[in-house]
Amino acid sequence: HVSAGEDLVVVGEKQIIVVMMSQPGVYRFTNNEPCTMMYLLIKMGQLPKWIDTRSILIKRKGADGVEQEIKADIRKLLATGNTELDIPLEYGDRVIFKERTIL
Repeated sequence: HVSAGEDLVVVGEKQIIVVMMSQPGVYRFTNNEPCTMMYLLIKMGQLPKWIDTRSILIKRKGADGVEQEIKADIRKLLATGNTELDIPLEYGDRVIFKERTIL
Protein backbone atom coordinates (compact mmCIF):
# COMPACT_ATOMS: atom_id res chain seq x y z
CA HIS A 1 0.00 0.00 0.00
CA VAL A 2 1.33 3.44 -0.94
CA SER A 3 -0.08 6.51 0.78
CA ALA A 4 -0.51 9.90 -0.83
CA GLY A 5 2.84 11.64 -1.04
CA GLU A 6 4.81 8.38 -1.41
CA ASP A 7 6.28 6.68 -4.48
CA LEU A 8 7.16 3.03 -4.71
CA VAL A 9 10.08 1.09 -6.17
CA VAL A 10 9.94 -2.72 -6.15
CA VAL A 11 13.07 -4.81 -6.69
CA GLY A 12 12.67 -8.28 -8.15
CA GLU A 13 14.83 -10.52 -10.32
CA LYS A 14 17.15 -7.70 -11.42
CA GLN A 15 14.15 -5.60 -12.40
CA ILE A 16 13.01 -2.48 -10.62
CA ILE A 17 9.57 -1.04 -11.15
CA VAL A 18 9.31 2.63 -10.30
CA VAL A 19 5.94 4.21 -9.65
CA MET A 20 6.41 7.94 -9.29
CA MET A 21 4.02 10.63 -10.38
CA SER A 22 6.77 12.29 -12.42
CA GLN A 23 8.91 9.28 -13.45
CA PRO A 24 7.05 6.00 -13.91
CA GLY A 25 9.03 3.22 -15.51
CA VAL A 26 10.77 -0.13 -15.28
CA TYR A 27 14.51 -0.28 -14.59
CA ARG A 28 16.43 -3.47 -15.31
CA PHE A 29 19.83 -4.53 -14.02
CA THR A 30 21.98 -6.95 -15.99
CA ASN A 31 23.75 -9.74 -14.12
CA ASN A 32 27.01 -7.76 -14.07
CA GLU A 33 25.45 -4.54 -12.68
CA PRO A 34 25.25 -3.88 -8.96
CA CYS A 35 21.67 -3.67 -7.71
CA THR A 36 22.08 -0.80 -5.25
CA MET A 37 20.42 2.50 -4.38
CA MET A 38 23.15 4.47 -6.19
CA TYR A 39 22.73 2.52 -9.41
CA LEU A 40 18.95 2.80 -9.18
CA LEU A 41 19.27 6.58 -8.85
CA ILE A 42 21.64 6.71 -11.84
CA LYS A 43 19.15 4.75 -13.93
CA MET A 44 16.28 6.98 -12.80
CA GLY A 45 18.13 10.17 -13.70
CA GLN A 46 17.51 13.35 -11.76
CA LEU A 47 15.23 12.96 -8.75
CA PRO A 48 12.34 15.41 -8.50
CA LYS A 49 13.08 18.33 -6.17
CA TRP A 50 10.14 17.38 -3.94
CA ILE A 51 11.74 14.06 -2.86
CA ASP A 52 12.88 14.00 0.78
CA THR A 53 16.37 12.51 0.40
CA ARG A 54 16.68 12.24 4.20
CA SER A 55 13.72 9.92 4.48
CA ILE A 56 13.88 7.07 1.95
CA LEU A 57 12.26 3.92 3.31
CA ILE A 58 13.25 0.41 2.23
CA LYS A 59 10.80 -2.32 3.24
CA ARG A 60 12.36 -5.78 3.19
CA LYS A 61 10.95 -9.17 4.21
CA GLY A 62 13.35 -11.26 6.26
CA ALA A 63 13.82 -15.01 5.91
CA ASP A 64 11.18 -15.42 8.64
CA GLY A 65 8.65 -13.45 6.56
CA VAL A 66 8.64 -10.49 8.94
CA GLU A 67 8.91 -7.15 7.18
CA GLN A 68 11.74 -4.87 8.25
CA GLU A 69 11.94 -1.14 7.60
CA ILE A 70 15.29 0.39 6.76
CA LYS A 71 15.44 4.18 6.82
CA ALA A 72 17.94 5.60 4.36
CA ASP A 73 19.37 9.11 4.21
CA ILE A 74 20.88 9.39 0.74
CA ARG A 75 21.98 13.05 0.94
CA LYS A 76 25.65 12.17 1.55
CA LEU A 77 25.55 9.42 -1.08
CA LEU A 78 24.24 11.91 -3.65
CA ALA A 79 26.64 14.67 -2.58
CA THR A 80 29.83 12.59 -2.47
CA GLY A 81 29.22 9.47 -4.57
CA ASN A 82 30.95 7.51 -1.78
CA THR A 83 30.12 3.85 -2.51
CA GLU A 84 30.61 2.95 1.17
CA LEU A 85 27.33 4.80 1.81
CA ASP A 86 25.49 2.86 -0.91
CA ILE A 87 22.64 0.53 0.05
CA PRO A 88 22.32 -2.91 -1.58
CA LEU A 89 18.81 -3.68 -2.80
CA GLU A 90 17.48 -7.21 -2.53
CA TYR A 91 14.81 -9.28 -4.24
CA GLY A 92 11.38 -8.17 -3.05
CA ASP A 93 12.50 -4.83 -1.57
CA ARG A 94 10.09 -1.92 -1.71
CA VAL A 95 11.72 1.50 -1.78
CA ILE A 96 9.46 4.39 -0.85
CA PHE A 97 10.37 7.97 -1.77
CA LYS A 98 8.43 10.45 0.35
CA GLU A 99 7.65 14.06 -0.38
CA ARG A 100 9.63 16.71 1.43
CA THR A 101 7.64 18.57 4.05
CA ILE A 102 7.71 22.31 3.56
CA LEU A 103 7.04 24.34 6.67
